[in-house]
Amino acid sequence: MTEEILKFISMGGHSFYIWTAYFIPLTLIFSLVITLRSKLKRIKKNETEV
Repeated sequence: MTEEILKFISMGGHSFYIWTAYFIPLTLIFSLVITLRSKLKRIKKNETEV
């Protein structure tokens, strides 16, 4: 079982490109979400009642 997991992770010798292609978009998406959430909190904190 461990050998099968290692084969999956290695992706036939192309693991660097494949895992990089997965992790870069994920980190960009998560950083965007975190940034937008913090901006929304600042907006809600500074809003005044009409």
